[in-house]
Amino acid sequence: MKNKLFISLLPLYTERLIIRPTSINDVDLMLKMDKQEVTQRFLGGVKNKTREERIHFLKKKENIFKDGYASQLTVCLKDGTPIGFTGLSIREDSNMAEISYLYDADYTGNGYATEACRKLIDVGFNVLKLQKIFGDIIDGNIASMRIMEKLNFKHEGTRKDEAFLSKENEYRDFLDYGLLASDYDNIHNVELLDVYDDNGNVTGRVIQRGDKSVKLNNGEHIGVAIIYIENDDNKFLIQKTSDEKGGQYSSTGGHIDHLEDAYTTIIREVKEEIGIDISKDNVIDLGFIEDRFLLRFTFYLKKNIDLNDVLLQSEEVESVSYKSENEIKELLDKGLMHEGHYKVLERVLDYKKMNNK
Repeated sequence: MKNKLFISLLPLYTERLIIRPTSINDVDLMLKMDKQEVTQRFLGGVKNKTREERIHFLKKKENIFKDGYASQLTVCLKDGTPIGFTGLSIREDSNMAEISYLYDADYTGNGYATEACRKLIDVGFNVLKLQKIFGDIIDGNIASMRIMEKLNFKHEGTRKDEAFLSKENEYRDFLDYGLLASDYDNIHNVELLDVYDDNGNVTGRVIQRGDKSVKLNNGEHIGVAIIYIENDDNKFLIQKTSDEKGGQYSSTGGHIDHLEDAYTTIIREVKEEIGIDISKDNVIDLGFIEDRFLLRFTFYLKKNIDLNDVLLQSEEVESVSYKSENEIKELLDKGLMHEGHYKVLERVLDYKKMNNK
């Protein structure tokens, strides 16, 4: 369900803007825009809606959002000031979406509409994997046409005399614009991550890994899964990450992907990074360690792994070796061991002590 996934990503952030669900708190913005001739010119003219009518309208939008559709969103400045509306109406059956936008006239001419639309397009193609995003414009709406052109939309056709402008008392053409995923010049792989609460439960919010514009609130965390594998000599399997990943020593682990639990992640990461299948082994779950906006889900396994059987994921791991507790502590003291992974080792050592392992 792409509508549901899209909603789980909200709010979205850009350099200057926040794109959030529309609510009845936006009634003052809507009433203001109703009276702006330049804003309403291509929407039937200035509107004389009452406050109660607009609150009723916005409540319907809120209900539509609760039902899983985000056809209308509010665009705000970073200080929270609402400046307009945008939307991405996703059509699940055809894997396409219609993009829309309308802004307070006091905030036009600053590139806000283009900036917000560019974020929606990026999410549409790279996260939702849409085939096409489209929109239509009434002929003569030069500002809107320029936005489409800046975003590399192509004029695909004209629907003659389908729009009526009441003030001009004339019919105008609808201009159809579209952008295909194959023509989008910023396609890239996106890794989605679930957001967890303080209790280690998934909140329903989803973010893109590496998106620096994303803000986590207090009580929100990203999850990683880490495992320590110990042999019969009481030494732990440690890996040295590749130079691209920082070149530090750490144990095996990684981020928990969207719709994946910590146990599934650790089985996958061990298989990917060192080529060992531990899915049938007695992997022990030791809970998680909270570290600000990160939850480290901790696992422990007693298993003899022959280093000759290890197949390294070269872009992630440079080498592996067995090291004792004291040797790992020496690496930490020299600044060569990942501090977070050492905290996980301390959890493992506490477990062993308590259970006479």
